[in-house]
Amino acid sequence: MKKTYYLIAGILPLTLLLSSYSGDSKYGGGSPGGYTGSPGDAKTCVQCHGGTASAVTGWITSNVPSGGYIPGTTYTMTVTITGTGKKGFEVSPQTPSGALVGTLTAGSGTHLVNANKAVTQSSSSTANPYTKTFTWTAPVAGTGDVTFYGAFTLNKPVTKLCTLVIPENTTGIDETEYDHFLVSPNPISDHVQVNFFMSAKGIMEIRLIDISGRNGVYLLNDELPAGTYHQSLQIPSGLKKGVYILIFQQDTKRHQEKVIIR
Repeated sequence: MKKTYYLIAGILPLTLLLSSYSGDSKYGGGSPGGYTGSPGDAKTCVQCHGGTASAVTGWITSNVPSGGYIPGTTYTMTVTITGTGKKGFEVSPQTPSGALVGTLTAGSGTHLVNANKAVTQSSSSTANPYTKTFTWTAPVAGTGDVTFYGAFTLNKPVTKLCTLVIPENTTGIDETEYDHFLVSPNPISDHVQVNFFMSAKGIMEIRLIDISGRNGVYLLNDELPAGTYHQSLQIPSGLKKGVYILIFQQDTKRHQEKVIIR
């Protein structure tokens, strides 16, 4: 009897431990990454939580204007999940082959996964609706439409899939506004001379982004009156050598040049 008693006593803690371990406790802190339902990921929450997946609309939204994203601009993305039970998500802007498009920055209560290609929740929630935001910096000009893929878990066995396609703004950008535009020298070392014309008062942004559309740095961000400008701008120390895009932008008026930092 003693042997039987001690054997059962030894099993009970293991039984309790196993019963407390579930997919929810494992992934309440977010997706492990690679489960957005995109063609590149080819997996969803179903792989871990079971059940089936169905499509929804409107669970991924943004403040990108209807005319589309402006390359190098940062936008706010919003995830909204409705329904009862604990909720979680993973969202990523990807090419069909699974490459990240643009740059993601996690917001409050979220973090990046899958080599920074996706955003997921930091803890599950029963709030209804459940809303989280993060930011996305649009890629370089010529990238074209960008598709956001999202997989959402709702009360564990319920998985929803949503996509959001964001076009690139090509018609709303006036490239002719800066007809006196000049950059010299190129390649650039520690300073760059920029000449540009503004037909009206406004905030002029001059910034550098790398060729992938990431790591943007402002060289100028000031309100200026109308006129022609000739300015020498300092290149931040420590900037890696390579190919960059120098972007001039005032509202929807924009000009960009490919430059080399050496």
